[in-house]
Amino acid sequence: FKLVRTIDLPFDNGPDTEVSGRGLPNYLGAVTVSPDGRSALISAKKDNLARGIFRDGKKLTFDNSVRSIVANLDITNGKERLQKRNDLNDRSLPQSIVFSPFGDIYFVASTGSNKVDVYEFINNRLISSISTSAAPNSLAIRPDGSMLFVKNYLSRTVSVFDIFDLTHGFSNAITKIDEISVVSNELLTDSELLGKQIFYNASDPR
Repeated sequence: FKLVRTIDLPFDNGPDTEVSGRGLPNYLGAVTVSPDGRSALISAKKDNLARGIFRDGKKLTFDNSVRSIVANLDITNGKERLQKRNDLNDRSLPQSIVFSPFGDIYFVASTGSNKVDVYEFINNRLISSISTSAAPNSLAIRPDGSMLFVKNYLSRTVSVFDIFDLTHGFSNAITKIDEISVVSNELLTDSELLGKQIFYNASDPR
């Protein structure tokens, strides 16, 4: 367990727009290594430390004060591919990433947005998106690429999706197969659980 190297995630110089922003990666998630072992993805948020009345004279805006990102690491060269950093738009903090068995696409669970999005690895093009139950925060895929499992933290369930056609290139279709309850005795009261569900839901005006 000797430290071999440290890979920096550099400051993003922007620009600040409705769909992008400057900022420094923060609140990093787990490292997800690609099937070929050459790349890795890390979920994070990006804080715009360059903007503000006392920074650059510009007021903060909701579009680019804090954004969600997926960083793309070149493991061979020990650097982030900054040009391939995926600046997620209209998404709360991503907390889990998983590659397809072939490494050509990856799935991102955005906990506060109740979404799982699917992107092409080579260019970050969004190819599919599914709504989930409350606060998805963990993903797993069967080794043959046939099923996606989504743990929904605050609905206390695991959703099972058929993704065979998607991972094998036949179509972008994703079909829900099952919703499995994983808590038989909820320890929180109804109001406590509802409060957590509201707190973790970025689209809830409360």
